[in-house]
Amino acid sequence: MAVPIFDEETEQILDRIPAGEIYRYVRKAYDHITKSAYFAIEDGSDDYDERGGYDLEALDQIVKKMTSKKFGMSEEKVWAHYEKVSFYITAFRFERENKRVRARMK
Repeated sequence: MAVPIFDEETEQILDRIPAGEIYRYVRKAYDHITKSAYFAIEDGSDDYDERGGYDLEALDQIVKKMTSKKFGMSEEKVWAHYEKVSFYITAFRFERENKRVRARMK
């Protein structure tokens, strides 16, 4: 089962943690940029990196600069916050799904 990018439990976590605002900004920036014409895939598809999509290194640099400017922090610091929250959310979602699987197995 695919996990939606936005789900109520994840959003509640982001409300409670200090770097939640940075995570949300980065998520929104990626979404905005990848939907722009500048990053459109040459064949016109909506496929992402795994199938010949965006230049992720260039995209990361753009988002880092935008986020750094928005929050008045170095690129390294905002990215460290983003990665920490991203890891935490991934671990939360993994544990949540494992609980659901274990419950179904009983």
